[in-house]
Amino acid sequence: MGEQNNLQWFLIKKFIEILAVVGAVEYLLTFVVNRFVLPNILLYFFPDIKKNSLMFESGILLFLFAILIILLLGAFNAIFPSPLHEMVEAALEHMQKSFLFAVSAGKNNFSIYELNRWKAVLLFLVAFVVLLAILLPYVLGAFYFAKITIEEFRQIQKEREEVLDVTQEVKNGRNYLIFPEGTRSRRGNQVGDFKGGSFKCAVKAKAPIVPVALLNAFEPFDRNSIAPVTVQVHFLEPIYYEEYKDLKTTAIAELVRERIVKTIADQEKEAAIK
Repeated sequence: MGEQNNLQWFLIKKFIEILAVVGAVEYLLTFVVNRFVLPNILLYFFPDIKKNSLMFESGILLFLFAILIILLLGAFNAIFPSPLHEMVEAALEHMQKSFLFAVSAGKNNFSIYELNRWKAVLLFLVAFVVLLAILLPYVLGAFYFAKITIEEFRQIQKEREEVLDVTQEVKNGRNYLIFPEGTRSRRGNQVGDFKGGSFKCAVKAKAPIVPVALLNAFEPFDRNSIAPVTVQVHFLEPIYYEEYKDLKTTAIAELVRERIVKTIADQEKEAAIK
């Protein structure tokens, strides 16, 4: 349950980070396109738009999207006639009156189909590319989040398989030496936090856990010397399955750590007395 919660929080954190980046990129991209790119594109296709400055104050992106839909529906309606032909024609006419009035600067008889065929195709392609560019950050963000999620689940599956393999080997009588800290201490004989997951194999195999206390094992690594070092290794009393079977792995980790810490403290106190 703990690992599942950690994964959920990790994915939520990544999702928020990706959403923040995508939002910032999307805002800047939309501003640049809306401010500098689209006005010039629309002026090329619709010279009359310069007579109506209101168009530049309203949603140019919405207008471009309307153009894309009109051209797409018009082409579809012409290629695939259907019983809904008249309904689609009426809808297209209504969309033109609603969205293209600004371009026509009040021309009631204006139609987008006044453009020649090649200009209409070019306008469709431009509108499609611009809208695709606007949506690109969301698409890339979604793919990146999906990639992270898949990698995390694959890693979890790999770890589960490794735990099962080791568990079977422990059941077959093989012993494993595990460092539950996941790293070595750089604070002398002070013991770091133990990871609960280190004890999953022992729990699944119902095997005894033998705590091992190391004293001065850090010296060969942290001292710039080749002088001999005396390292103490203390094998403590085993903790059998019956003793820890009702504990969670985190509690087992703390139990083992407490015994090791106590042994190290006792040995250091004894050495100080001598």
